Amino acid sequence: FNKGKFTYQITGKNTCTVKEFSPKGANSSSCVIPSTVNCKGKKYKVTAIADNAFCNNDKLKTVKCPNTIKTIGTNAFYDCDSLKNVKIGSKCGNVENNAFGSCNTLKKVNCSSRIKTLGTNCFGNATC
Repeated sequence: FNKGKFTYQITGKNTCTVKEFSPKGANSSSCVIPSTVNCKGKKYKVTAIADNAFCNNDKLKTVKCPNTIKTIGTNAFYDCDSLKNVKIGSKCGNVENNAFGSCNTLKKVNCSSRIKTLGTNCFGNATC
């Protein structure tokens, strides 16, 4: 379902995943992912960013993930050439392979030491 700037996929009874920018958010340079979203009168906690969700988005410069995000999928932000600022919430436990790979302008990712699983090349050339 589309809500605001994002397209979501329901993944559980009360949870959902960010799949991509919706047509409304496609030209956005900023991405602030909400912690919850309502659909048809029901509230869902946003717990993940899907594989390839924002890859190859040349306009995206800033990303902020809430504390509800537990997983950032494979290639989620891969090849986002303009991406410069990323803040990952403190409860994220998994950052998958190449999640921020080939983001050439990204130098540092603001993230917690609680991340348990770091995939291959998950931050590309950036540090956490």
